[in-house]
Parts: sequence; structure tokens; C-alpha cells
Amino acid sequence: MWPSTPRLIALGLLVTLAIAVTAVSATTLTDARPLRLHFTLKRSSMTMYGHLEFDVFANPVLSADNTAVRYDGYATFKEGTTKHTIVMVDGIAYFVTSNADGTETAECSSSSSLALLNYIIPTLNGATAISSATVDDKKITCSSGDLLKVVLGDATFVICASGSSGFIVYGSDLDISVKYLDHPPPRPLLIARICVKMWGRTLSVALAALALTASATSSLPNQHERALEAEAGMWSFGSTACECKSTPRPCLFIHGENNEKEEKALQTKSDKFGDMTDRAPCCSTIKYASLDTKTVRWTDETLQETVCKHALSMSESSEADEGLIKDTILVTHSMGALIVAGAVANEKCSIDNSTTWVSMSAPMNGTMASNYVQDICTDDDTQAFRNILTLLGKCPVGAGMKSIAYMGGKYSTMALNKAYVAAQKVYRKHVSAAMCSNDDIGTVSIDQTSYLYLGSKIEHGTNEHDGMVTFESCRGGLPETQFSDSYEDRFYVSKCNHADTAFLHGDSYFRDTIKPVNWFECLL
Repeated sequence: MWPSTPRLIALGLLVTLAIAVTAVSATTLTDARPLRLHFTLKRSSMTMYGHLEFDVFANPVLSADNTAVRYDGYATFKEGTTKHTIVMVDGIAYFVTSNADGTETAECSSSSSLALLNYIIPTLNGATAISSATVDDKKITCSSGDLLKVVLGDATFVICASGSSGFIVYGSDLDISVKYLDHPPPRPLLIARICVKMWGRTLSVALAALALTASATSSLPNQHERALEAEAGMWSFGSTACECKSTPRPCLFIHGENNEKEEKALQTKSDKFGDMTDRAPCCSTIKYASLDTKTVRWTDETLQETVCKHALSMSESSEADEGLIKDTILVTHSMGALIVAGAVANEKCSIDNSTTWVSMSAPMNGTMASNYVQDICTDDDTQAFRNILTLLGKCPVGAGMKSIAYMGGKYSTMALNKAYVAAQKVYRKHVSAAMCSNDDIGTVSIDQTSYLYLGSKIEHGTNEHDGMVTFESCRGGLPETQFSDSYEDRFYVSKCNHADTAFLHGDSYFRDTIKPVNWFECLL
């Protein structure tokens, strides 16, 4: 589970998707009715406080002149003795946590991911009528016969309109069953709190679009007035779970930069990666290396020898005396890839064909984030640096961060440039699968805003990056054409940020280009 409170902002997007579709069956804005939306999430990486099923209640609020409608809504989640509540009122999202001892905390949050609201409604106007649909190898039975296909973000949904009773939204990752209510649902008591209107102009744009959609769509019998495209064929969603397609092997996860605490023994948990226990069917066991990558450079031979020792210990078939890593899955994030590649380049160990190397966000050319932080730590303006302390570390800059200075840049050296070239050669020869990013929008999480800020401050020289590492650097010389934006491909160019690619925040609801967990689960 990835329990992140700001992640509940995604509920707003989910609710907006489902609510917006009510315009399909509402004759006028005044026909808007209260709703109960039952969500069924199909992946464990999408849980809301441990729940894969939950209800959201929504109530329409008409504007004074009856030209627009706003939906207020709420959802509650029990997690042991703690209750979590999200309440959306007048464009403000409140997140309330109530504890067993009676104490309560509250916050509001905003996210650039809410920009999705700008195109949720327009995509509904471009819905396509389809004759049939299959989800998880089961044919959808739609008694009304009205099936629509819509694309939200880059994920596809099928809608079955069920007349006056409601409708169902089907997707590969989630289903939403919507029932119309005769009476408004009770709203949780909400203590007045000072909060910035989180949606701002984005909300007004979305509501204006909703009003236009409602007036344009009229009722379902008039759907041809919406210029719906007819599609004679059927639509099918694949299975939401994957099995291991190769041989299960022990998996060693190797983190990147800025880890201070070195552990001599391999660990069973790591705060540098999300919990992949149930999402790694090809991992017979999972171990995590904990290395000092803050004060030690990736080029350090002792560090490389340590990684080799860990890797050689994973499988009984590995040849420790020869330094040959066999029957193992190596999973590296960020600087971890450079350590492995450097170790092989320096002949500290070697990788057998029976071993699979999976890389995420590898800075094979280095990163301008290192240059940026070194610039900041040498001038008088530390205010900007304080905003990204948790991402890049504190002044003075550690040797680990310095060692990933951009190749050929002012903070690199001839020796470092040479080490990069050698590591890239190993990377291209041995890496079996790689996830990079050409956009840092990421999924809704506590890290999203920080990486968006980081990406905007660093002079990457391109917009194609995860906030920290550019797509070009991550490729390490592999051809761009080898990468696809499909999470079903081995070489995946995503829109994840640097934390997402470590599986820390699960998968996106609406974007197939932000599904790092699903990519890894179905990879091997």
C-alpha cells in the first residue's frame, strides 16, 4: 500500500470523471441528481488506506442563475482505529484524520495533476459508441444497450448507461458503479477551516465545460447530436494481473544517491523503494542493499565491490570465486545503475546471461541536478535550496551527489567522463529492461510538487526528464526508438517523476504512461 494523504486528490479526479458522465443522461442541469459512486480498484498499488472498494457520495449544487452545476462530495475510510475523511466543498478539498483519542488533524492540498480536469469533460464529448466490450475476458452486459468508449488522459474507459438507475464505468484498473439517489446524502460535519481554493481557475474551466457538456449532450436518445463516432467493433481490456513469464529468481534492489546509512547485511525492507512484495511475481525472494551513497562516489571501488558481494550472495548458482552473477534479478534505481555498471566495467564482478538487470531512472550521463545543487551551495542564495532539501541533500554537497555531475559539464572531470563512458558501454550490453521518463508530471503524491519544482529550477536543457534525470541520460546511449510509452514494453518511457520510478507511489488511475508498478509486475 502507498498511504499518501495527497493521493486522495485523485478521488477528486475519479469523482469528476463519474459525475461528468451524468450529463449523458441528464436532460438539463436541473436534472442533476445526488449520486453514490462505488469504486472497485483492481490493483493493490491503488489502495486507499488499504481499501480496494469504497463509496463516494456526491451532491449537485446549482449556481444562482442555474447555468452551472458543482458537485460537493465526501468519502470516509477506516484504517484500524483511525478514520480518514475527504470532503470536497465549493472547490475546496479538506482531508481530515480522526483518531481514537478524539484528536483530529486537517489539511487541504493542491496539485498540478488537477489540470486533468481541463480535459476530462471535452474527452466525454468525443465519446465513441461501441457495439460491445470485454473486460478481463468477460463480456460486458449492458441492459440498456448504450455502450460508450472514452479516453481520459491516455487510459480508456467504457461506460454502460443504465437509464434512470445510473451507469457503470469500466476500466482496466478500476470500475465505478454509479447510482442516482432520491435524496441528498448527509454530509459530515466540517469545522470551518481556512483554506486556499485549491482548484482555482482549473475548477471554473472544468465547471464551465461541464455546463456546456450538459446542455450539449441532452439525453441519451440525442447522442448523435454530440457527433459521436460509431465503432462497429468491440473494445477489450486485458487482464489486470500478471504472472511470471520467465523463471522466478531472487531479486536484489539497489537504491540511488543520498542514502547515508550503510548496512552490512541485506535488508528485507527499504524506504527507498515501494513495497513490491505482492507485485513481483518473478521474484522468488526480495532483498534490498543499503549503501552509503551520500559520502561515497559511485566510482568508488570499495562501494562497487560491496555491491558485487551482495549480488553474488543472492543465488546459490552464482560463482563467487569468479565473480559471476547468475540466476539473479538486479533492480537498480538512479545512481544504483551506475554503481553496478561501474563494478562490471572495473571487473569487480560480471553478469551472466541467466541474470536480468532492470533499471529505472539511471543517470548514465549524470544529472544537471548535481550541477544545480553544487551551484547553490557555493552562492549566497540558499532560499531556493531549502525548498528541495529532502531531494538533493544539505550543503555541503556530499561526494555521492558530486559524482553524478553531468558528463562533460563544469563539475565533471576527465576521469569521471571516462568512467561514464565505460559504464554506458556495460549498461547497453547488459541492461534487460529500463524505465525512463520524458515528463515529470508523475502521479499524485507527497513528492509530486517537489519534483515539479525541482524540474522547473534545473537547467536540464530539455523538457524530457523525471525532475532529476533526463530521458537522454537515462537511455545511456540506447536508441530512443527502442523505447515505447506502453507499460507493456521492456523499454518504457513514462511520465513518472524520480520517486515514482522507485515504485514509491503506485500507479496512476488515468495514465498508462504513469504505471511503474504494473510495468515491473508484467515485465519478466
